[in-house]
Amino acid sequence: MQRYEEHVDLIADLVLELTRAANYVCDQVRLDLYSGFRLGEGVALVERGPDSDLRWHILRVEYQAGERSDSPYPGLATFKSIRQSRDYFIGAPEQQG
Repeated sequence: MQRYEEHVDLIADLVLELTRAANYVCDQVRLDLYSGFRLGEGVALVERGPDSDLRWHILRVEYQAGERSDSPYPGLATFKSIRQSRDYFIGAPEQQG
C-alpha cells in the first residue's frame, strides 16, 4: 500500500510540474511573441483535494527565478530527488537504494 501511495504522490507532483511548465511556456510567449497572450484567462491552476480536513485547495504553481531556464524540467530521475525544492510538492523524494 505504501508503494501505491508513493506512486500517487509522484503523479500529483508531476501534474504540478506540468502546470508549472504550462505557465512558463505562456510567460515565454508573452515575453517573445505576443505580450497579450492568455492575459484574459490568467495562469493555469491546479485544484487539489479533499485533504484530511475535507477541504479543496486551488494552487498556483510556477517555476521560481532559479528554476527558469531553457530546460526547467530535469527529467524524471532527477525530478524524483528535487521535487521537494519546488514551490509546492505532495510527496517526499524517493530514497536511493
